[in-house]
Amino acid sequence: MLSYLHRHLVHLALAAALATAGCASAPRPHAEIIGVADGRAADQRPVLLVFLEVRNPTGRTVKLSQLDYAMAADRWFASRGSLRVARSIRPGGSAVLEIPVPAPATAPPAAPSERVPYTLDGTLRVHTGTVEARWRVRARGALRAHSRPQTTAFAVVRPAPAHR
Repeated sequence: MLSYLHRHLVHLALAAALATAGCASAPRPHAEIIGVADGRAADQRPVLLVFLEVRNPTGRTVKLSQLDYAMAADRWFASRGSLRVARSIRPGGSAVLEIPVPAPATAPPAAPSERVPYTLDGTLRVHTGTVEARWRVRARGALRAHSRPQTTAFAVVRPAPAHR
């Protein structure tokens, strides 16, 4: 009886190890912020338009349906939101998502040449056939504010690509 139980525990441990190894070797999505601009929402509230490039590392076409995100810029703002997405990405291809992140109307609390670090963390809902997966996306980098009359423009400074 003990050897029977021991044998089943060994098989269960082996199956768990193989499942974990299979998940670890699965291709991971790649997300990178490729641009940022100031803008206005439909109701004229100020937004920070964040352009997020998402690359499909899988061997199948995927359909994106929703991005749930949290974005924070050091000493300036923190925002959470959801964005409905209707995009397909071919194997090895990419899509650029335009994310209207609510932001304060004021410029970042920094000198025009100072860098303001930011992070964007999110979960992207991805469909392959009838299966839904959730890809974790993360991007880090810094914004540099440029003062202009009545508007603020932003430049991305060395965006850090993220995998997860």
